[in-house]
Amino acid sequence: MADIQARLAYVASVNALDKAKATDGCIYLRPPIENYGTLDFGKFNQIYDVGLNYSHHKVEELLKIEGGVLDNALGKGKKKEVSRGRILRRRNSI
Repeated sequence: MADIQARLAYVASVNALDKAKATDGCIYLRPPIENYGTLDFGKFNQIYDVGLNYSHHKVEELLKIEGGVLDNALGKGKKKEVSRGRILRRRNSI
């Protein structure tokens, strides 16, 4: 019974992932976490850092693509800056 439940959960998550990847405006990023197992709860901070560093570099790469997805989302002419994987917008103040 447990094996059947595990397989059903896997199939459901694969379907949800495929659906998310096909969604407009969705950029799928998969950090290199192959060396960590499902039950590596004690390595949370390491896994978190791997994901954070990976996303930071990927977002910087995406911002460099002129006319790319992130450039269009931010709007032309707006100054863009990335800090630890987050896109920061700057605006002029009066």
